[in-house]
Amino acid sequence: MIERYKGRRVDGAKKVSVYWNLHKQCFSVRQGGLVVGHVPTMLMLRDVDFVVNARGRDRVRRERRKNVHAYVRGYVDLADEGITDARPVTYNPYVDNTFVEHSKYDCGTVQTPVADSRPRVLLSVANTEWGKSPRIFAERA
Repeated sequence: MIERYKGRRVDGAKKVSVYWNLHKQCFSVRQGGLVVGHVPTMLMLRDVDFVVNARGRDRVRRERRKNVHAYVRGYVDLADEGITDARPVTYNPYVDNTFVEHSKYDCGTVQTPVADSRPRVLLSVANTEWGKSPRIFAERA
């Protein structure tokens, strides 16, 4: 569910860019260069790409201060279907160059860069003992 921001609406025919808002502790939804809403709980996207701006990532590493340079881009999916065969996806600008998918095997967890688009992605907000935290689950292509 997207809470509207400044009365703006999401155009379902256009892609949105979603990023974790450190100040509001939720996902922010951007479309056409403007923030159109915030996601306090969860949101499903379809036809998804994971985008990391290399110059922004390099700036984070150089200044040791976070900025908005990585996001998940896709169409808002209002279908009430569950996501199947999903893997957790994370991004740490100090360690990773791209978003990373985590797969569990008998020998442990393997981290693989996300290099292709995904059919659907679930973005959710988890409450932890340290506050709210982003969770991303990507359906296998």
